[in-house]
Amino acid sequence: MSSTSGLLRLLPLLLLLLHSESSKSEMHIGKEFLVAFPELIAYYHPDRPNITIQATALGNEASVTTVSRLDRQSNQQTVVTTYDFIFDENLELGKEEISNRSAKITSDRNISVFATSHKNNSIQTALIVPTHSLGTKYFIPVVPTIQTTTNPASGVTMQVTERSPFRIIILNAGAENTVTVKGEEEDRVIGLSPYQVAQVWLDQGNNMEAVEATAPVAVFFGHPCALRAPCTCGPLYTPLPMVMEDTSDFLIPPFVAEPESDEAQVLVMDGSGSSSSRRYSQDSPVVRKAGAAILYSPGLLLALIPDSDFASCYIVSAIPDVKSYVVIMVKKDETDGVYVGTTKVATGWESMKNTDYKAVRHDLEDGRSVIWHAYSKMAVYFIGNNEGNQFGHPAPIISTTPDFRGCALVPESLHIGNSAEGWRESLKYCLDQDLELISFISEDHVNHVNRQLAQSELGELAELWIGMRRSSVVGSWYWANDHPVNVTYWGEDEPGSTEDGQCAMMGSKKDDDFMWKDEDCCKRARPLCISRGKFITE
Repeated sequence: MSSTSGLLRLLPLLLLLLHSESSKSEMHIGKEFLVAFPELIAYYHPDRPNITIQATALGNEASVTTVSRLDRQSNQQTVVTTYDFIFDENLELGKEEISNRSAKITSDRNISVFATSHKNNSIQTALIVPTHSLGTKYFIPVVPTIQTTTNPASGVTMQVTERSPFRIIILNAGAENTVTVKGEEEDRVIGLSPYQVAQVWLDQGNNMEAVEATAPVAVFFGHPCALRAPCTCGPLYTPLPMVMEDTSDFLIPPFVAEPESDEAQVLVMDGSGSSSSRRYSQDSPVVRKAGAAILYSPGLLLALIPDSDFASCYIVSAIPDVKSYVVIMVKKDETDGVYVGTTKVATGWESMKNTDYKAVRHDLEDGRSVIWHAYSKMAVYFIGNNEGNQFGHPAPIISTTPDFRGCALVPESLHIGNSAEGWRESLKYCLDQDLELISFISEDHVNHVNRQLAQSELGELAELWIGMRRSSVVGSWYWANDHPVNVTYWGEDEPGSTEDGQCAMMGSKKDDDFMWKDEDCCKRARPLCISRGKFITE
């Protein structure tokens, strides 16, 4: 096949490939979720737990149903923005090794979900991923060093709550499953029916390395009441992230752990299955690994976001009556593109030592907040603090496609036609594909599209039809879709006279800066079609 014919076959896909990362946004949004609530013992009080999930609708209202697998109780609600579903306290896990204490959440539209366990003034939250994002292999981190709880190791015992072993919690999805917990000395094999939950206590003498399953599962890691101050303990849990196969940078968010805390640690799992820990230092806030990493600080286990999973839009919700904020990390020269709602985050940025990044702590108002970047990607963490007790989780990713108009729920996509025709035929081609021959609404839109074209591989393709032409009556330019002409991007000495051309095309070469020119409408060129996006900012 010649390079030209190969190009022709690829052209309809070239720009769609710019959005191939959209599947990453589906890591955190979906229509089916499973949740289990780990045992929560706080301050040794026999208080009843308050266990909830918060469902967040994205753009359109969603019909959301929760079903407890323990007693089959269901609850259906129409969610406009956010809604808190409250579960019976008996759904909280006890000390059973195998149980049916889980809940299923389904929706007719994409939603995001996080879970909250609240007892006394101790809170734990977890980002719940949809079932289609669950994996079959997770590495188990090394147990953090916590004075009295895990150190000295000889003091760990099932007989004392705050000195009991750490545990992993395995939540099975909707298939019969065989789960193997791989240990340094021996493995443990567990059979699980759909939606069952298994708990495995981590034996200090048999270092457990990984969870491997024949069907998708979620895995949690933690402790029901790790010591955080003298005579004070609280829950400590996090969902385990799936392991990254490629080497990534894991940036440790500031404003979460004390800068030179002797207690804060980074738990690192590498691609070979081995795990280790290191003391946290603000002077070295990056872990470079193929694997996964978790930050431990008293009261908090926080799965770190690899730079390969940075995204352009997140949605978070403050917890009522609790101090809530986000930590945002972005490249130093890209802070000007960060917004919370319609407000640019212009102040408060601090450089992260020995990195190319800056970070900011932004306090949240009540309700839902949309955090988005106009032209790049970033990492966002939700953090709460209730009377000095810290908790948090990675913010749910809504979109990986940056856009100057807001959070792209449905990204705008570009499509180059697969044959060269005149302007009128190009207009029809786009319409027949349920698309439009592209029009531009602003200078920002021109820059946005040019940036996408610059990232694509257009080969020998030189020119593309756009949806502008000249009126043969008055000689003025107009968009075929009747949008007002708010911006033009003509090249030097363009446009010419009416005799030079009645239709507009744009260059497809970065060296030519994608400038426009007028041309004979019968000239054969490929159309640049567009599928309009759907955006939210608040």
